[in-house]
Amino acid sequence: MGVLVNHISSESIIPGDIHQDVVPYKSFSLAPTEHNIGTTVYDLQTNKLLQNRIYRYEDGSIGAVWTRGMDEAPAFPDRGTGYNFYDGTEWGPMPVSRLESFRAGWPTYAPLGPDGEIVICHDYSTGEIFLLTREIKGVGDWSENPYSYATGPEMLACPRIITTGTDNNTIHMLANSYNEYMGQDWAILYSRSQDGGLTILRGNLSEEGSVVKKAGVAPNMLKFEGKAIIFNSQEDACEGILAGKVKAGHVVVIRYEGPKGGPGMQEMLAPTSYIMGRGLGESVALITDGRFSGGTHGACIGHISPEAAEGGLIALLQDGDTIKIDIPNHSLEALLTAEEIETRRNALPPFEPKIKTGYLARYARMVQNAGTGAILSDNG
Repeated sequence: MGVLVNHISSESIIPGDIHQDVVPYKSFSLAPTEHNIGTTVYDLQTNKLLQNRIYRYEDGSIGAVWTRGMDEAPAFPDRGTGYNFYDGTEWGPMPVSRLESFRAGWPTYAPLGPDGEIVICHDYSTGEIFLLTREIKGVGDWSENPYSYATGPEMLACPRIITTGTDNNTIHMLANSYNEYMGQDWAILYSRSQDGGLTILRGNLSEEGSVVKKAGVAPNMLKFEGKAIIFNSQEDACEGILAGKVKAGHVVVIRYEGPKGGPGMQEMLAPTSYIMGRGLGESVALITDGRFSGGTHGACIGHISPEAAEGGLIALLQDGDTIKIDIPNHSLEALLTAEEIETRRNALPPFEPKIKTGYLARYARMVQNAGTGAILSDNG
């Protein structure tokens, strides 16, 4: 059995702190069958909505979050979200750090997508709400992104989140206004994501669809127009980004990484990480017929179908072409005339597979694009 241990004492309550009315536990002890899954300085007693912090999945696994504070740190300088996961057999080790990169609190937890998870929390000092997501529960890196809204108060606090719909892709949030809102102190506000964390884009560049993790895109990048810089593999893209070839205003195009072109779709966390590491996350977009890691964030559009290896428009792009991304309106377009596209298509050489023998060659010959789910078709 997992136990969340509370280490607060009366000496650790700060005079004037908004939580000084807490009546602390004096001691704790673990039963022989119990396991300490985490430590909270004061949270168990100041915020009792634990039903919003624990989720049991149908497979018997459990995700749990709480406000974590450093032991022997009365000012809570490392306050943030503690997290632990039960895989159906045992809990993970007690966490030694918070999930966020900043001092936060009041987290809630929910499933997201077919097998992922989402945590929402806020920075009380700024009133900012943050979403932390990952595609596979209990595994991999978290993606941290601020919550953005078109209208409403400048500051929010104490968010609560649930997810509904097919694969838990509709996100519902309740939060308090930090400042007065429409004449009401601490108004309760409701927000809902219409399309969840993922958005499907279509257009002449992705007639059969492409995917972007909208929850990980900065508000200023939801609509973006930039000049293409072309790379024919992930390796070439990484080399170019690290060499400084990618500048603000570019749309990085990585092609021949789809199911047929790869062959297979290798995980592409490296190029997006390099873009973020060079401070270009809010001025550069990336599109590809390949796929990304669950930890990817930024304006990164993958699964473009048809892919380059089957003659999709992404194969016809050239350096300097203008790419228009409009995530709110589900659009991905290359601003090329019909005449330009026809001329380039006539000049496009036949695709040469990277692997010509063995099972991978057979796979490349049979696999369909990502828009079909990369299914195999016995086409000889």
